[in-house]
Amino acid sequence: MDIYRDVPCHCALGSIYQVLHAWGINVEEEIPWIRPWLMRYQMADGGLSCDNGAYLVKDEVPSSMVGTIAAFEAILLCTDREFTAEEKTFLRRGADFLIGRKLSEGSCTHHNAEERTEALGWKAPFFPRFYFYDTLRGLRALLRWSEKMKEPIPCESIAGVWRDLADTFGQAGVKNAGKQYAGARSFERTPSGEWTWGSAKVFPLLECCDQAGEVSPYLERQWKEVGDLMAANPSLQDLRGG
Repeated sequence: MDIYRDVPCHCALGSIYQVLHAWGINVEEEIPWIRPWLMRYQMADGGLSCDNGAYLVKDEVPSSMVGTIAAFEAILLCTDREFTAEEKTFLRRGADFLIGRKLSEGSCTHHNAEERTEALGWKAPFFPRFYFYDTLRGLRALLRWSEKMKEPIPCESIAGVWRDLADTFGQAGVKNAGKQYAGARSFERTPSGEWTWGSAKVFPLLECCDQAGEVSPYLERQWKEVGDLMAANPSLQDLRGG
């Protein structure tokens, strides 16, 4: 087994699941191990991590927002039947994780301290996201959970994010922060078969979609969806005025 190419991380699994589902593939039938795998590796605080070492830490729970959101979206948005009790529990705990982080706070742990720095950039929306988190992504996922499960969301847990997004987007449209892959690094195999840390490669479709400063139709649709979900959510009536 190639540990660098044959072992996907949790954010990769969650992203792959959503892409295949969007193409009409019954992922639960074709790749049945993904769903139970994601639920198995949910951490004590409801989050997940793509860092193997995080699961070995004993004195804190260094879960990751990026490692959590794609898995949460995959189970929430790609289930075309009634949720099982286990799935409902997974989603409830995942929602509590997002609520506890107020959609915008990095990990308070020592092991994942770097996420607190990453969180400073979460206000800027990206597309495509894959291995990136932003607060629009988190807010949309939490609102969809509330809608599907008919569960309330504490206003104070999303108020800051909602107001920041409303102030940022206004009437100017949702512009893609873009170019998050610039300077990205990845493992590459040498002619001798060894893996080294080298430059990542991009492809034309990614470059076409990843346009910094351009209004993104996808992000625009998602922002409108968030507005509609906010307006329809009875637990958020105090925030509807923007």
